[in-house]
Amino acid sequence: MISRKLVCQIEDQSDHLAREVVEAVRRDPRTAAYLGLQNDELRRSVDEVLAQLGKWLTSRSNSAIENRYRKIGMQRRHAGIPQSQLVCALHTVQETVLQFVQGSVLASPEEIGLEADLMIAIALFFDSAVYGVALGYEAAEPAAKAAAVGATYTPPTVQAVEDADWDPTSRAGDVGEVSG
Repeated sequence: MISRKLVCQIEDQSDHLAREVVEAVRRDPRTAAYLGLQNDELRRSVDEVLAQLGKWLTSRSNSAIENRYRKIGMQRRHAGIPQSQLVCALHTVQETVLQFVQGSVLASPEEIGLEADLMIAIALFFDSAVYGVALGYEAAEPAAKAAAVGATYTPPTVQAVEDADWDPTSRAGDVGEVSG
C-alpha cells in the first residue's frame, strides 16, 4: 500500500529533485554522453518521471511503464546515448528519489511501514522502466545499423498503451488506505 501523502511530498519537491538529478547526470563520468543532450530535453525527461510518479506507482500496469520507457530507450538510442549510460541515468533518478524518501519525507510513526512500501514500489517501478528502455534500445538497434550504412529501415509497429489501459487500482487497496 502506498501513502498518497508521501507520494505528494515527492511530487511537491519534484522541481528540486529534477535539478539535483540533472546536475548529478551532468557531472557523472558514467553518463558523459548526456552532455550532448540539451539541458531542456534532459530536464523534461526527469520532470516527466517525477510529475507522473504517483500515477506510475499506484498503477498495476507494468506494461504501461515498459511501453513509455521503451519509447525513451528508442529516443536515447537514436540520440547516440550508450545503453549503459541510459541505465545509469535512470539509476541516478531512482537513487535521488529514494534518498529523498529516506531523509526528507515527514512520516508519522504510523506511516513508517507505508514509507517502506513506497520505497519498494519505487524500486519496482524503476525495474520496469529499465526493462522498458532496454526493449526500446534493442528495437532501435536495427534502424541505427541501417542508418550507419545508408540504408532505410521500417520499424515494426509497437502497440501503444493508452491511458484507458491503466489500471488505477493501487497495489493494496486505495492510495493512503491504512489497514487496521
